[in-house]
Amino acid sequence: MKKNTFVYRMFAFILIISGAIHASAQLKAVPSDRLELKLDANRAFYTFNYPTIDAKGNPIVLSSALMAWRGFALGKEISSVLIGCHLTITSNMECPTSFPENKGLDELGVLYYSLLGIKPLGYMPLGKCVIIIPDYEGYGITSDRPHPYLSQELTSRQVVDAVEYGLKLYQKEVDAGTCLPLAKDWLSFSYGYSQGGAVALATQRYIEQNNLSEKLHFAGSVCGDGPYDLITTLRYYLEDDGTSYGVQTEHRRNKLTMPVVMPLICRGMLEANEDMRKHKVTDYFSEKFLKTGIMEWIDSKALSNGDINQMFYEQCEYGLIKGFSYLYSPEEMQKLFTSHSMSSNLITGKKYHVTVDLKEMTTPAFYEYFSNPRNFDNVPTERGDAMKDLHRALVENSLIHDWEPRHRIVFLHSRSDLVVPYGNCLAFQKQHPFAEIRIVEHSTADHTDAGVSFFTSFLTSLPKQFKWLAEGRFVASGVKDVEADVETAEGWYTISGVKLSQKPTEKGIYIHDGKKTVVR
Repeated sequence: MKKNTFVYRMFAFILIISGAIHASAQLKAVPSDRLELKLDANRAFYTFNYPTIDAKGNPIVLSSALMAWRGFALGKEISSVLIGCHLTITSNMECPTSFPENKGLDELGVLYYSLLGIKPLGYMPLGKCVIIIPDYEGYGITSDRPHPYLSQELTSRQVVDAVEYGLKLYQKEVDAGTCLPLAKDWLSFSYGYSQGGAVALATQRYIEQNNLSEKLHFAGSVCGDGPYDLITTLRYYLEDDGTSYGVQTEHRRNKLTMPVVMPLICRGMLEANEDMRKHKVTDYFSEKFLKTGIMEWIDSKALSNGDINQMFYEQCEYGLIKGFSYLYSPEEMQKLFTSHSMSSNLITGKKYHVTVDLKEMTTPAFYEYFSNPRNFDNVPTERGDAMKDLHRALVENSLIHDWEPRHRIVFLHSRSDLVVPYGNCLAFQKQHPFAEIRIVEHSTADHTDAGVSFFTSFLTSLPKQFKWLAEGRFVASGVKDVEADVETAEGWYTISGVKLSQKPTEKGIYIHDGKKTVVR
């Protein structure tokens, strides 16, 4: 009991400190007029602030990191720009601009210490590059605001705004002679893992739909284990019994091995979706789960996912105590969290593993609605019902609908991912049978370990995938030229610009009235 009470008192202290930090985080932040150098070597690490908009369309200033190769002796130009979309975080110390103070973050560590300036196997442009990786709203200088988790249209807009503004500031460094210029034939790629994988795909969509491909020299995306289809993801949690996608896993229906995911998604939908703003977290989550403190932890930006898992673990071991009140016994908490364990090794230290029961985690109304397969036959149109509004928000923030990619996409995904199931990339492939995509099974591990595989593959197998994206850009550029030639003409054209006498009957990609159109 004493140990548990100590944990909660320590967390109360963390909340006080983080509250003071939040209060000063956005003291009239203004867009940067120069990059701010944080680490100076052959590879430089900068931060900058940039203007964009929030979920309500209001002006806001966000923060971003920028990393650049500066090894002048090994080359005179930058070959590529990587649009970095970071993975799911819950602590502000994990955001990209915190990297100089938090060098243990795997994603930034791999990119900064290994990728910049190193010649990866098979594709040199990755070796001399600029990487722009924003914090996202809700982190960095806006850590006092909620993070609109998986609000894809908003986040991709904010990412692209960071890229455009960051490149302008980078050019000032070039003009001052402190950084290498971009090569004439430089290319850009979006990439990311987990949440970042989905944001990378959304970023490609935003670039293409807003005619920014040529301006940004865009070549395509590398997306790792991302939630591209939120309905597929939720149904996996509720329905899979360890037999999906041709592999045997430990997953069981109604279970989730990363409990923070569901409240993050719900918080994101409540923050960024207009129809969801009339609802509350109490509509979706049980009293017991909310009393763990999960929403306060998410809002505080003080605890990492590992820290949160440790808090859940402590509650399973010692029960749930708030102040001097004993709310739930260990046995009662173990009904909510059906398994909890701790592992340890010399490299990663202690790791806490917790699995939550979705029936215990959510309200009866949530479980009744989302566990009924018939409710997924159609997307609800009526507004005002908490479950139907959430259903529609999840569909609207999925990336498999209402878009036909113009550039190549590489999906890296583990069939054994229990948090972001393999069905996400399959759902995209099913909706886009004529898109140029590759699905690569890069790991046989669950989500966290598959993430390690994703980032280490930057220096092994992944460069050849970037090369494939780069080669495809020539095709995309050709299509762009054809579209420009016929954009004012009516009728149907082949992808190479040959005019047809009527609408084609064969399946394929055509140009109709100046726009690329898929005939199915």
